[in-house]
Amino acid sequence: DICAHHLTHIQPMGMGMKSSDEWTVPLCPICHTTLHHYGERSFWNKRNLEPGIYAQILYKKTLDFKYLIIKNIFLI
Repeated sequence: DICAHHLTHIQPMGMGMKSSDEWTVPLCPICHTTLHHYGERSFWNKRNLEPGIYAQILYKKTLDFKYLIIKNIFLI
């Protein structure tokens, strides 16, 4: 299973609100639980990762894929 994690430290929202899908990264269930237990900044810092970079790459790939589907459906 894969869990979608919305990065809250990049796009702060009101309490109980998720950031946009642009700031989402996939995590395994264990990592997702660990992240919520220890906190987002601590989780990423411990792993020396900047999730915003990966979120942006994945989001752009998703938009490119959606464009290709629309292009093929409507023969743009």
